[in-house]
Amino acid sequence: MNLCRMFTMFKRFHEHVEGIGIGLYMIKKKVEGAGTQAFGNSVGANSTGL
Repeated sequence: MNLCRMFTMFKRFHEHVEGIGIGLYMIKKKVEGAGTQAFGNSVGANSTGL
């Protein structure tokens, strides 16, 4: 997974799931507005974030 693109607007990773790909982008903006930073971490099949 490209973690740099994970929080971009309209980015979707799964076509079988409904949505337009704006959820993680909105979370990133809220977190940044609170004065902190959103991040992602991927190790093998496990991913973490925020």
